[in-house]
Amino acid sequence: MPADASADPPRETVPPSSGPPLRGPALVTQDWADVAFLHWPVPTAAVAALLPRGTEPDLFDGVAYAGIVAFRVTSNAMAGLLPLGGFAELNVRLYSRDRHGRQGTVFLSMDADSPHVVAGARLLTQLPYMLADVRITDRADGIRYVSRRRLPGPRVTAAFRVNPDEPVHRGSPLDDFLTARWGLHVAHVTGTRWLAVDHEPWPLHRAELVGPGRDGKTAIPVLRAAGLPVEAEPPCSVLWSPGVRARFGDPGGVA
Repeated sequence: MPADASADPPRETVPPSSGPPLRGPALVTQDWADVAFLHWPVPTAAVAALLPRGTEPDLFDGVAYAGIVAFRVTSNAMAGLLPLGGFAELNVRLYSRDRHGRQGTVFLSMDADSPHVVAGARLLTQLPYMLADVRITDRADGIRYVSRRRLPGPRVTAAFRVNPDEPVHRGSPLDDFLTARWGLHVAHVTGTRWLAVDHEPWPLHRAELVGPGRDGKTAIPVLRAAGLPVEAEPPCSVLWSPGVRARFGDPGGVA
C-alpha cells in the first residue's frame, strides 16, 4: 500500500463507532439506503494537496485512503419539515483531521441525479455536488451502481456491482476508520467549515465486487477525475449497508 514516510508522523486514532449528538436541531435529515463503500490506498501527499485549509490527512497505520460511496436517499427534509425529495448519489471522499482532533470526511465530488438538490447544496453549503445520471438497481446478480456525470466539468462514468454478504457483528478498526465519520470538513469562502453528522452505528455487511467490473477498473475513473493517482487495482475494502437515518447540523468554523 502506498504511504508517505514522515519524520514526524501524524497522530492516528480510530473514530468511535457512534458520534456525539448534534448541538441544536438538525438542518437536514436524510434516510440512506443500499450504501456501498469502496476504498483504495492513496499517497498521503496527494491527499494533503486536496484537503481544505486547516486540515490534514487522517491516516490508518500510516496509510491514507480514498473512497467511493454510493447510495439512495429515500427521504430528504430540511429542518425536519420541508420535504426535498429523494435522489441517488455517488461521491468521492477523503479522510481528514483538524486541530481540534475532529476526524471528518472531505468530499471531492458528489454526483446526484436531482437538479434542485445539486443547485441548492452548491449554493447553500458549497459542497461539490455535480449533476449526473445515477442509477442504483437491485438485481439477482447483485446491486448495480452507475453514475454518468453531466455537469459541471468533463463527463465521467463510474460503474460497479456489489454482492452483499454476511453482516459484520464487530467491525475491524479499519472498518470503523473508513465508515464511522461524524462530520464533514467543507471548504467555504469564509474558511473551512465543520458540518456535524449524526446517525446510528452503521449496520455493515462484508461485500464483494462481482461481474465485469469486479476488478474495480470501471469505478476508478471518478477517483482519477478528482485528482487522485489511484492504481488500476481492486479496492482493498468493500462494504455494504442497508442504510441509516442521518441528521446534519449547522456548519461551524474550524479555525
